[in-house]
Amino acid sequence: MNKEYLYCIILSISIFIFNSCTFLPIKKKIIKKYDGIYNVSFVCKDKCKATANIKIKNGNIKGYIQNIENQFFNINGLVEHDGKIILTSIISNSKKSIKGSGKISNDGIIRGTYFVGENKCNFSGFCFTKDSNEIVTKYDGTYQIKFIRDDKIVSQIKTKIIKGAFNAFIPTIFNEIYKVDGKVSKDGNIILNTIFSNMDKGITASGSISNNGILKGEYITNSGLKGIFTGELIQN
Repeated sequence: MNKEYLYCIILSISIFIFNSCTFLPIKKKIIKKYDGIYNVSFVCKDKCKATANIKIKNGNIKGYIQNIENQFFNINGLVEHDGKIILTSIISNSKKSIKGSGKISNDGIIRGTYFVGENKCNFSGFCFTKDSNEIVTKYDGTYQIKFIRDDKIVSQIKTKIIKGAFNAFIPTIFNEIYKVDGKVSKDGNIILNTIFSNMDKGITASGSISNNGILKGEYITNSGLKGIFTGELIQN
């Protein structure tokens, strides 16, 4: 066997091995670390445009948003191993689209920016629960809640939490009425939100309930007004 023939054989084997390694299908690593249900607020120009529950499963992001302009967006995206996220949207009834990016921290806080057309906006939220079918009764009972804005009590309500969920009407001293829905996780995280009130105003809020029934948190309206809420369990 001459040297040229041997060289051709070695070269052919090398090319075969290279091509085989190059074109072998790469199995995508499934990332479950950040899986869960996230309550996310979308704020643009200091106005809360929408709130939504975004589901992450096996690193894939899916969610549905209805904003205050009554536009609908189906949100899709991916989470990388370090918590970086990429959001895109499939538009249902609008020519506008959403593209965004951000990050999820190890403690479940999600933050980032998104674009609707040329408008740059922000989103933020937290992992509400790891299980979408979770029913929590630990915090059930009747609560007295105060909503405070600019050091003034703007509303006081009583509401019942039943099986970890509640709904209520919040009338304010400014003749606003917010219809809210809410839910409590097993860790006491609480969310409540609504899209529209009788004055086309929405509200989103997040907070917590302690083991001894003390409730507190913050809220923002879609017109950019911020405040806090506090409360306590008054009846089991």
